[in-house]
Amino acid sequence: MEQEQVAHFKSVYRAMSEWDIEELDSRKHGLTEEAQAALSEIIAERQVDVAAMRKEVGDESEALVKQAEEREEKQRVKDRKLIKVLSVATIPLLLVLFLVRPERTYQTLISGLAEWLGLAAIAWCVYAWRRKK
Repeated sequence: MEQEQVAHFKSVYRAMSEWDIEELDSRKHGLTEEAQAALSEIIAERQVDVAAMRKEVGDESEALVKQAEEREEKQRVKDRKLIKVLSVATIPLLLVLFLVRPERTYQTLISGLAEWLGLAAIAWCVYAWRRKK
């Protein structure tokens, strides 16, 4: 092991923050022997508690994941309500079409269904667009 390289790595690692050292320690399997030795010395010298830092990062990550899941669930509920409203809104439209043009019930039914499918497609597009946000 070359002491010059160890000294060089130690000087680089001394300039790093504790969080950078923790991140580097989590990827130390990809470092050379000299870099690993220097990292171990710096961790001991600065008394960096890598395990506690990892636990803290893990706790924060869990909280962020939970918040994201809650936001997604709220959005799904809103989207379901929107689809229900658009679906229910077409029922009076179909009834009005039947009442206004009873002689063309078949054509009215077909056009009403086409309108309902159009509204459903619009609702689906809105849903898909909101999910991408």
